[in-house]
Amino acid sequence: IEDLHAVAAAAARLAARMKDRLGADGVNLLSSCGAAAWQTVFHFHVHVIPRYDGDPLRLPWVPAEGDPRELAAAAQELGGK
Repeated sequence: IEDLHAVAAAAARLAARMKDRLGADGVNLLSSCGAAAWQTVFHFHVHVIPRYDGDPLRLPWVPAEGDPRELAAAAQELGGK
């Protein structure tokens, strides 16, 4: 229970930071459990996905590589205090 609480609290903090620092309009918190639920990495993890009005993401998504520059810029914005 303590581990789940820690993961949920961390996901909530990251979601708030995404809205604040990336200007996200919303955030999806997603955990898939089992292949029928789109799980492709078979350990517990939570996706914290920034969402923007009108973005093209639809669930379930097909995993694809992201733009390395966009990912690095987002990591820079989200890092630190």
